[in-house]
Amino acid sequence: MFGNQSRQPRPIQQPDIEVQTIPDVTVAPETSSKNAQQTIFEKDMDLNNSELVKKVESISAIVSPYFIVVVGLYLMEKNFFLGLFLLVVGMFSLLKVSVQDIIIWFEKIKQSL
Repeated sequence: MFGNQSRQPRPIQQPDIEVQTIPDVTVAPETSSKNAQQTIFEKDMDLNNSELVKKVESISAIVSPYFIVVVGLYLMEKNFFLGLFLLVVGMFSLLKVSVQDIIIWFEKIKQSL
């Protein structure tokens, strides 16, 4: 274990592996109807999954602004600027205010001055 190891590397022996080919399979009429049923089932699953994704997205769109506001309020005690930023971003998303609306307001304020 702790003795001198030989300096010449041992040759790597590769085992003889036989290459096997997969025979061609022809589709029987019975299996083609099963494949058609599977594709119909897969389409139904895709439709159900897309409906589920839409529901999750709508719930997430409702819950995420509140979560951002709560996290911002929590962080205001430890890091005021980060908490304030999250609070403002959460409030803007709750009020459905976009960046374009803010730019328009800024331009109006700028023109009035």
